[in-house]
Amino acid sequence: MALRAEEQASAQREARKRAEAEAAQAAQAARVEAEKQAKAEAEREAKAAADKRAAAEKQALQNEINAQLEAEKRLNAARDSGQQDQYVAMIKNHIERQWIRPPGTPQAMDCVADVRQVPGGEVTA
Repeated sequence: MALRAEEQASAQREARKRAEAEAAQAAQAARVEAEKQAKAEAEREAKAAADKRAAAEKQALQNEINAQLEAEKRLNAARDSGQQDQYVAMIKNHIERQWIRPPGTPQAMDCVADVRQVPGGEVTA
């Protein structure tokens, strides 16, 4: 009877050890799965952030292209309306009025002036 009780106690200890080992394995598997899910979530978030940055860069590029097209349209409209020709003529007349021909130069001699204009319309050179 004492032998039987020891066998039962031993069997119970073995069963407890197996249960604890199984519980530890299950806990380990749960930790591994949680880490895997956390890694997958981090990858999804990183991809979403990269997609958002790419979309923002694409939109910024599109905005820049649209601004350039709009500026070109305004320039073409100014050319087509004759305003640019009038402005060039005004600058030419102003330069001709200010220029003093050096003595002894022929009347037919031409002079080339390099005119620079900054955005906003001011002539700087």
